[in-house]
Amino acid sequence: YDTGKDMQKISNILNRPEMAKMDLIIGPFFTESVEKVAQFALKNHIKLVSPVSINSNVLKNNPYIFQIIPNDSINADAMLKYIGTLDKKNIVLVNNNKYADKELVDLYRKKLMISFPGNFKEYVYKAKDTQPDFYTVGNADNIIIVPSGDIVFINDVVSLLNIAAKNASIKVFGMPVWTMFRNIRQDYFHNLEFHYYTSFYTDFNKPYVKNFLLKYRKGYNSEPYYHSGEHYPYTFTKEGFNFAFLGYDVTFYFLQSMGRLGKDFENCLDYQKYDLLHSNINFQRLNPTSGFINKGVNILEYTKDFSVIKVYPNP
Repeated sequence: YDTGKDMQKISNILNRPEMAKMDLIIGPFFTESVEKVAQFALKNHIKLVSPVSINSNVLKNNPYIFQIIPNDSINADAMLKYIGTLDKKNIVLVNNNKYADKELVDLYRKKLMISFPGNFKEYVYKAKDTQPDFYTVGNADNIIIVPSGDIVFINDVVSLLNIAAKNASIKVFGMPVWTMFRNIRQDYFHNLEFHYYTSFYTDFNKPYVKNFLLKYRKGYNSEPYYHSGEHYPYTFTKEGFNFAFLGYDVTFYFLQSMGRLGKDFENCLDYQKYDLLHSNINFQRLNPTSGFINKGVNILEYTKDFSVIKVYPNP
């Protein structure tokens, strides 16, 4: 069913007599649409997959929903857990002091205070400061955490840190949307060993990934790209997923689970491990009455030898 953002279309679809008999609904994409369909799923006891929405509020008191994209809190937890495995580290949280990033910066500050109490610094960035030191030191790995998707700010910070890296060991931790910024030099990312969280990682050497790509190219006569508002062909979205890969992974995961374990497959989540194209899926409830959210998060690293590798979990 093609719904788009048309709420009337969605209502018309949900009013069809066959919809109340469904075992599984995948989609819709948009958050507002998901909220409407979630109420229908709750009323009719139907499993609902929210494939791309990042709003986990819809999970509250609705045990039938499965959210694929982790929220900011889950992503931050994974990043800080990985940082905790690093030795001799000087942790710095960079705050650009803008309202748009305040909620995210506050989240990271709160979690850093729990995970590394008294062992991190917060640097408030000032745009006019042409020689910021970012509180780096020379006798440890400087772990610079920058929770922002502001392209102008990130461009400035990455450029300045790349200069600072001449005299200090620096590892930058940021967001998957950075990989879409065309105005930032890729060699800077590699020089700074840029790390970011994502639930999606594709090993193009895997036979089943190669097989999928062959079939996709044959069927659609194109690569599995999507075009943003700038009309650039991106392989991945700002959350780090590829639409074609995600569509396959979600459909495969849920149909396999229902086929093997029946409609109540959520009672056996620990036994559902599949070779997916690029999705790390590990569903858990937020609380006993909520739906499920994916807590499967990878940490990817841009290495100095110009590779991008998975370093967490189980590289």
